[in-house]
Amino acid sequence: MGATPDAGSDADDRDARARRRTWVIGGALLVVSALVVVPRALLYQAGIIGPSPGWVHYVGDWLWAIGVLILVIGLGRAGSITGRRPFSTVVVILQVIVASPAASLWLSTLVLDDPQNLHAQEDSWSAIFLPYYVTVFVLTFIAALSIGLARAVPEPWCWAPSGALLVAIAFGSVGLGGVHGLAGFTVVYLPAITTALLGVLAIVLGIRAVGQREAPPETTRPLPDSREGYR
Repeated sequence: MGATPDAGSDADDRDARARRRTWVIGGALLVVSALVVVPRALLYQAGIIGPSPGWVHYVGDWLWAIGVLILVIGLGRAGSITGRRPFSTVVVILQVIVASPAASLWLSTLVLDDPQNLHAQEDSWSAIFLPYYVTVFVLTFIAALSIGLARAVPEPWCWAPSGALLVAIAFGSVGLGGVHGLAGFTVVYLPAITTALLGVLAIVLGIRAVGQREAPPETTRPLPDSREGYR
């Protein structure tokens, strides 16, 4: 025997609630991770406060990592932005781990500091971190593309991470071309801005996921009986 209509409706309601929980909480963490960094950077540039302590950036990075993990794993299978597809999910989780503060902090301990060789630290840094940044970029590209292809998020919004990455590449290319002010904006502000926008989008989609389920179905009014005019 097939499932009853009520059972199917209950399952849809559970899925909608899972999307709301996941996308609202994960999106809020992304927004907060940006707000931890951007206001302090603006106040510092305005000369109102001193430079931010290192822990501020780490807090923002950890909030971002937790938010992304919640979005990709999902508070309920339906909430996963990858639909918990194995390849997409593993790639996104791997990207979060590799791009985390813990990974870069550990790699920094491997940089050599030889007093006898003035170029030892620079050469060691290049040998370690240039491949690391390439790896982070490749994983980020594959993760963003996987989220779009999974289509667990409604179209066209499932392609928002890919769009954010393309914007970062465009600004970064112009910055490397010699526009130093734009290069600073790309490094400091652009990642936080795109993260905040993706977080806001996740929150809106999470709220809409339940709102669409709770909206009553449209009903068509029956046509009046043509005989009523003769009664």
